[in-house]
Amino acid sequence: MSDSSNPPATVAIRIFGGVSYGLLSTGGITLNVLLVTILIQGRSSFKKNAFYTITWHLAMCDLLTHVMEMIVPVPSTFAGSDIYGSTLFLNIPCFIDTVAYNGTLYFSVLMTVNRFTVFILPSVNNIMFHQSRLYITIACTWLYVILLVVGLNVFACNKSFSSTGFFYYHVCPPWDEMPEFGQFIKIVTEIGSTYLPVAMLITYVVIIIYIRLKIRYEWKNGRLFRKNLGFRNHEAALTAREYSLLAQSLLICGFIEIQNIVFVVLPTIRLSGQWHYVLNFAGNWVSLLLSSIHPIVLFTFNSDIKSRLKRLFHTCFRSPTVTINVASSVVAVS
Repeated sequence: MSDSSNPPATVAIRIFGGVSYGLLSTGGITLNVLLVTILIQGRSSFKKNAFYTITWHLAMCDLLTHVMEMIVPVPSTFAGSDIYGSTLFLNIPCFIDTVAYNGTLYFSVLMTVNRFTVFILPSVNNIMFHQSRLYITIACTWLYVILLVVGLNVFACNKSFSSTGFFYYHVCPPWDEMPEFGQFIKIVTEIGSTYLPVAMLITYVVIIIYIRLKIRYEWKNGRLFRKNLGFRNHEAALTAREYSLLAQSLLICGFIEIQNIVFVVLPTIRLSGQWHYVLNFAGNWVSLLLSSIHPIVLFTFNSDIKSRLKRLFHTCFRSPTVTINVASSVVAVS
């Protein structure tokens, strides 16, 4: 996305980019903090469903992304210079940002697996997502993500931020100079980021088709029978809640594939002058929006989350009520 033939970014374009990054990150932090607050308040009921526990960890990844954005890209874009150099002030936030991205990816995969097993493989769902076993599954996911990113940084590529092009990029040695294990890690990460979003979308399509067939038909004595209308309505009602969570999961995971498409298309677009930098900004805008999509989807479509959000706002912003007891001349303020 960088091009040495483009003129240096003007002060106006740097301010525009820095402000846009800052606003998107501030909005993302606010939305995810609200979501985490609601999940904490309703933890007694939410912890019964693996969907919400996985959502909690997705929110943590989103918060890490936005906080790192405020530490590196925002000030570096405003300055238009390498203010951190090759120091830990750059390397640690870039490492954490890589962990956050991969965390978002693999917890989205975990959410997809959860939705698949809820509807199609309930016995596997019970093994992976039932009570304490869910936390083992989540711990294994975090361990895999951290080991993957550590391996990537030690043996293959480090993430950095361009203070002149205003985007994240990876610094990798030539392929023939990279250790074999580093080559393996790099291939694993590229396959994961490229093909896992596609696999998730295909999985959701399979789940939806399966649910629709299961509600309408049943297999008995080697033959396929159409269920009567009353039984179909009853079964649809039983699966309505999980189906709603499925739709929300599809929206969340689908945005990852949109991000991948954008990252493929943007480099093919050639713009000159200062518009080149706006194109670079757009790539980061998509990443920041991805890290805000989880609370947006849940606040919009999840009735449980929406109702708790309304109660939270009502509690925080309600006007105090004043009660006056005339007989005893006592004034009570609540």
